[in-house]
Amino acid sequence: MLRILKKYSFAFNTLQSNHTKRIAGHSVSFSSSPGFISSGDDFYVLSSGLVVQETTNQNKNQSLYQHIKADNILFEFIRNVVANRLAESGKEWTQLFGPYNSGTYNNQFMIVDYKLFKKGTKVTELADNLLWVLEQMPDIIHSADVTPILRAQGYWASYNVPYFQDIYQLSGNEDLFRKFGPYYSYNSTARALIFKREESKVTDLKTLYSLMRYNDFKKDPLSECKVYN
Repeated sequence: MLRILKKYSFAFNTLQSNHTKRIAGHSVSFSSSPGFISSGDDFYVLSSGLVVQETTNQNKNQSLYQHIKADNILFEFIRNVVANRLAESGKEWTQLFGPYNSGTYNNQFMIVDYKLFKKGTKVTELADNLLWVLEQMPDIIHSADVTPILRAQGYWASYNVPYFQDIYQLSGNEDLFRKFGPYYSYNSTARALIFKREESKVTDLKTLYSLMRYNDFKKDPLSECKVYN
């Protein structure tokens, strides 16, 4: 699949009048494909100072789809574009994205507000609202400022497993955990354990790249998932 980096810059104002202020996300850089107005990978760097990315959470509870009304939804990529253009903060991004939930392409979105970050700040002193997380399932949106967790453990990682307990339960992951074990656990899935073990080695971009590309599943004991052998 052909991937390209796009940058869109539009001098849109908050209202039709030129006397109103320009929208916060007037410029956006994102990974994408030809003909797409959104990313698909969902990685965006915005003129508002926000960086937005996501990992997908699968819905294992098909009964949730009965709550979706086709005449009262907007697909995920449309809500994403709107939130990217208009939001000035992580919280506002979640408020703009949440309405008209389509229940399709259910993700964990992570929104970092770089306006609140100063280089050299200790992790324990990071400003509130620096990192917001939103998770979606059909008929439910849960979002929160998770900066306190970032301060406490020094990192935030995403494993394609819901973080918020209500999303985790409703999506069917809790039932799968009871049936099949830690692969379906947010804290105990192999990727979470590997990340927890390795994250202290990250000291610069080079070591960050090394961690994100790490894949020694044939030899790493945490990748063996012995409970399934």
